[in-house]
Amino acid sequence: MVMSKSRARSDFINSQGFKPVKQNPLIKLAQTLSVYDSADLLATLAGLQLMPENADRAVRFEALTRAVASISSKGFGSKKKVNLKQLEKICNHSSDLEPFICMEDPFNNPFTEAFTFHGGSYIVFPGIAEEETFILRHLAKAIFLSSDPFPNQQFATAACGLISAVLAISNEIARRVGLERGVEPVIAPERELSI
Repeated sequence: MVMSKSRARSDFINSQGFKPVKQNPLIKLAQTLSVYDSADLLATLAGLQLMPENADRAVRFEALTRAVASISSKGFGSKKKVNLKQLEKICNHSSDLEPFICMEDPFNNPFTEAFTFHGGSYIVFPGIAEEETFILRHLAKAIFLSSDPFPNQQFATAACGLISAVLAISNEIARRVGLERGVEPVIAPERELSI
């Protein structure tokens, strides 16, 4: 009997005491999600991230969005849209997400904060990184409020435009979903993602 090369290689690897390589969970997750319209799925996942109840589920969202972004698409609307029951099952009960769910930590920051810049006060989403708003505040102070003018005025002008645009978008998103500054995340360990 003739043995295929891949089977012979697998038998050799197993006889040497090596564990077989498991499939990357992101690939399996992408296969599960590939039946749905990618643009619709990404928009839905983005909306779910704007809920304080889902603040401590960032790793799960990262895995889901990476999987969706890796799917080749034939264009918007070319596949069916995910319904909320299907999405809830995938987000909370899919074995493909288990390696990521176990990495989720409690959210240690306020869900929203105020950030003052040219034009007023803006609502920002600091995310899971430590002290992001604090860092941005001090970078802006160093560039725009120093007693000595910033040495590269072209950079300062571009930075001002970029920061203003991002703050305006963040503020508008918060306004549209009804979030004010200082919203605290809803922390509930071992809780499912809210749909």
